Amino acid sequence: MPAAYGEHMTHATVNGVPASADDLVPLAFAGYGHYTSMQMRAGRVRGFGFHLDRLRVASLELFGVAVPDERVRECVRATVTGDASVVVHMFVGDWAAFEAGRPVEPSVLVRTRAPAEPSETPVRVRTARFGRYLPHIKNAATMGLVHHHRHAVIDGYDDALFVDDDGVISEGSAWNVLFLDADGTTVFPVAPMLLGTMLQMIRTRFTGPVTDRAVGVINLPDLRGAALTNSINPARPISAVDGREFPVDDEWLGRLRAAYADNVPEAV
Repeated sequence: MPAAYGEHMTHATVNGVPASADDLVPLAFAGYGHYTSMQMRAGRVRGFGFHLDRLRVASLELFGVAVPDERVRECVRATVTGDASVVVHMFVGDWAAFEAGRPVEPSVLVRTRAPAEPSETPVRVRTARFGRYLPHIKNAATMGLVHHHRHAVIDGYDDALFVDDDGVISEGSAWNVLFLDADGTTVFPVAPMLLGTMLQMIRTRFTGPVTDRAVGVINLPDLRGAALTNSINPARPISAVDGREFPVDDEWLGRLRAAYADNVPEAV
């Protein structure tokens, strides 16, 4: 039975039925697949259409075929109907067909845990030279980003912000970054990266001047604010990148959060 409203048990299904250990072996050892993460409240998810789009497009690229949207919905509903953190994975179910090079509809793993609430506590991050493989896909190749996150924490930071060989900023370990320019313009960095669902929700509803441009480490002194966004946090302040300190601009952060909140929760 799916978890009811208010129940916070950890639960997983594969293709809509409770997952067994045998079901999870291909996911645990393959390292091939993709996923999306979301927050469900009372059976609804803000930006759920963005999540479906992400899963469909990535599946076509990685598997040659996508699970129909309605079946994805059914798999999520079979797993949880109330409040939860939800992750939907697409992974190889038929390895023989996949290794033969044929299009293979992926299997759908849905796992849940307790719902998470956004944090407004500022974070301090450091830059790290790194770029994910297929950065436009939220893919299963996570070792590099986890490694950089872990070592940033070991060295006294909260997380890592990735840059390329030229110092151009892309994304964080599991989040996008936004900047506030000196003239009050919100800057959406341009680089090879994942276009986060939260980022898309904010962009579609944000009111105020915006620009899309490459941002390098060399440009940080010219900016007056920074924030991270992910499936939990619409706008968590970044108080420092390397040695560059940023003040917390509550007015700007409030407008980013309001843009997210303006997205109507969608029934799964």
